[in-house]
Amino acid sequence: MKIALMDAECRVRQALAVLGIWLEVQRNDNETRQLIASVQTLLTGVPESIDQAENELTEFTALRLREGNE
Repeated sequence: MKIALMDAECRVRQALAVLGIWLEVQRNDNETRQLIASVQTLLTGVPESIDQAENELTEFTALRLREGNE
């Protein structure tokens, strides 16, 4: 299944939000808290990278369209 970059960015942000809530409710289980924090760390910066990739693709597409009209 393929999804648009913007949708992927939203899903990662949603996953980070769910992980944040889950981390808050896991008060007595340090092992689970460590696993949740590890996943959060792995996802850190991913939404921003996706956003940057989307912007670069948009710029590239616009450039190609301009070159085609010259």
